[in-house]
Amino acid sequence: GGGRGGGRGGGRGGGRGGMKGGSNVVVEPHRHEGIFVARGKEDALVTLNSTPGVAVYGEKRISVELPPTADASTTTPQK
Repeated sequence: GGGRGGGRGGGRGGGRGGMKGGSNVVVEPHRHEGIFVARGKEDALVTLNSTPGVAVYGEKRISVELPPTADASTTTPQK
């Protein structure tokens, strides 16, 4: 019979591609702390995972390689 809604399982954005593996994605900070923007073919809002490697809610995950940072042994002391 009648009722509301358009059937089961529709309308959740499952048909959109999103972040594909191997894409060149640039991650930059958002104006809100703890939120980042992943800029690639399509932009996406992302957050840090509190348990890396574990999907709690079935969310998509991307891995980011951080640039190497200078450690104390390679810095020049200020005099």
